Amino acid sequence: MALSVGIVCSMTVVGQKKAPRTRAGTSFQNDGVRISIKTQVIPAFEGIKFGMTFMILGQHDSYNSVTMTHPPLGPDGTTVEHWMMPINTTDLANIVVKLGSADEHPLGRWTLTTKSINGLIATTEFELVEPKPGEAHPCEFLSS
Repeated sequence: MALSVGIVCSMTVVGQKKAPRTRAGTSFQNDGVRISIKTQVIPAFEGIKFGMTFMILGQHDSYNSVTMTHPPLGPDGTTVEHWMMPINTTDLANIVVKLGSADEHPLGRWTLTTKSINGLIATTEFELVEPKPGEAHPCEFLSS
């Protein structure tokens, strides 16, 4: 179960691994992720980060699978991406998505789901929306 979902304004990337079943071809291991603004409605600013944090309890594999679904992306119309992430049972785990250029973040429903061999760990949905005219990036006022 997701403990917190929304916009992430700061985090540290601490690792990277190949993720051939994603459009980017890589996934990142993040540290210090905290949800800065709790929401499931995400304004589609280039570079905005959103996701979920959750706690993994009990016995699990050393890795869990992540599935992200979204409106069609790129020339091939990709709608589903998969990658593996290490399981951390001593701290909050996280899944964070960072939007790319304007043509790579179509508006609509995005889902994040993570599972282990024992079943569902967490899932959540986001609605990516067009920013309102004159709207500032949500993290602009939170940075110090």
